[in-house]
Amino acid sequence: MGTKDKRAITVQEIAVLKITAQRLAHLNNCLMNLKLGNFRYKNYPLKLGELQGNTFTVVLRNITGTEAQVEKAMSSLRDIGFINYYGMQRFGTTAVPTYLVGRAVLQNNWSEVMNLILKPRPGAEKDYLVKCREEWEKIGEHT
Repeated sequence: MGTKDKRAITVQEIAVLKITAQRLAHLNNCLMNLKLGNFRYKNYPLKLGELQGNTFTVVLRNITGTEAQVEKAMSSLRDIGFINYYGMQRFGTTAVPTYLVGRAVLQNNWSEVMNLILKPRPGAEKDYLVKCREEWEKIGEHT
């Protein structure tokens, strides 16, 4: 479980087949740190793309910088958004700490971002990943 998952209060929409709302609600008697509710019956399954309306409230703590710097950063976040970088859960490794990738993103050092994610690394990886990483290293030598 990641830090965001450990500290977050989240809502997730799911679809289940052939289980009554009453039966699902009964699970609340034995679940810890989880609550099921807001049940609805539909005649069709949840489809890919139906969650496009997900929104997040992010709380920032211990911010440093001048008021002008913080305002500029918040305006950029509001107007442009941010990269939705997932870290280990998408790249499947702890070989590169995600804070290093995050720092490179914040510094607009995109070649470093790509190298951190794609450079060859020791360890047991699937053959196709090893080949992809080796190819990235070859390409990087010529760019």
